[in-house]
Amino acid sequence: MSANEAPADPAAVKDTPLRNNTKARDKASRVRDSQRASRARKRELVESLRARIAEYERQGVQATLEMQQAARAVAEENAQLRKLLAMRGVGQAEIDAFLQRGEVTHTGQLAPRHSRAAEPQLAGPPHPIAHSRNDAGGQALVGASLMSDQTQAAGPTCSDADPAVRLPLRSMLETPCDNATAILVQVRGDESEVSIRKALGCIGPGSCVVRNTKLLQLMEEAG
Repeated sequence: MSANEAPADPAAVKDTPLRNNTKARDKASRVRDSQRASRARKRELVESLRARIAEYERQGVQATLEMQQAARAVAEENAQLRKLLAMRGVGQAEIDAFLQRGEVTHTGQLAPRHSRAAEPQLAGPPHPIAHSRNDAGGQALVGASLMSDQTQAAGPTCSDADPAVRLPLRSMLETPCDNATAILVQVRGDESEVSIRKALGCIGPGSCVVRNTKLLQLMEEAG
């Protein structure tokens, strides 16, 4: 190059094969690092969700056991109360009739529970022996009726329990479909939300819930 020629522009100099190879290796290294980081995030996400599901299932089993134990205890107390009433001369038919009268009224309040001793006092002179028997029986009947109410509350299993009881357990075992879709979008990367919602079993644009086991299955398939 002569002294009058201007130096070549470095930006205009073409890349040499060696330089191209170096760039390619750097790019491949960055891609591998990104893939490793993505796989690590997926594993952490799957393990976290698996741990959550296991904990929710453990809590559900524990709650079911506690409900069953409470139901057995109430049933035993009811049996003892019925025996006590039988010893006091109160028949099973009278007990059942009293419990039916003591059910919850349409207004949501408990019907008044009075001792049968009040009726003879209005009709005629008091009878100490009968009054003593009926007074004790009335108190025990109140206890039996209360125990019956508790049995109805604690007796059912998870499958036929009141919806208000099942709701917390169900919410622990399920995930809103929008959250599940967002998780799978991160895991699957290039898959559309429409196909992910279809894989989750979501129909239509509305919001729904999916079981965590289904979400975990799809995450493991993507991994």
